[in-house]
Amino acid sequence: MHESDSAKLFVTRLVEQKFPDGLDEEVKQQLVSDLLARLEDKINYATVTSLNPAQQAKLEHLVDTNQIDKIQDFLYKEGVNVQALVARVMAEFQASYLEA
Repeated sequence: MHESDSAKLFVTRLVEQKFPDGLDEEVKQQLVSDLLARLEDKINYATVTSLNPAQQAKLEHLVDTNQIDKIQDFLYKEGVNVQALVARVMAEFQASYLEA
C-alpha cells in the first residue's frame, strides 16, 4: 500500500471513530481531505524541526531543486528515523482529534 493510501485510510478510520453514526458522503470526503492535509503538514513540520539548521538548508535545497526523489535517502543518511517520527505524529494526531 502506498504511504498516502495508508494515511488516507488512517484518517478515514479516525472520522469513522469520531462519527460512528456516519456522515453525509460528501461531508465525510471533505473532512477526510482536510484532515489528511493537516496530518501531512504535521508530519512535514516534525520532519523539518527534527533537523539542525545545516540539515534544514540541505533539505530546502533538495526541495527547491525538485530533487524530491532524494529526500528519503537524505533523511536516512542524516539519521532521521522517519518511521518512528511518522508513527509518533500519527498517534498524537489521533489522540488530539478524538479528544476534540
